Amino acid sequence: MAKISITDKLFVTVLDRGNRLLQLSVSGITSLKELMQQLHEMLHQYDGKLLTLQLRNSTQGWSRENQMLFAA
Repeated sequence: MAKISITDKLFVTVLDRGNRLLQLSVSGITSLKELMQQLHEMLHQYDGKLLTLQLRNSTQGWSRENQMLFAA
């Protein structure tokens, strides 16, 4: 699993069936769990939906794409 460090710059895109819901760049995140908590707060209106998370760590040079179910 890809690691996240507090100094990393992350680019995050969240899609719903190909429609972009959110696109942002963040730093100061220490874990994927922390990132998911912040995304859940921003996207609470999508609880119960299957969304696509595209995550790129430009500092460490990796990227990943996952499907995720936002739960209440």
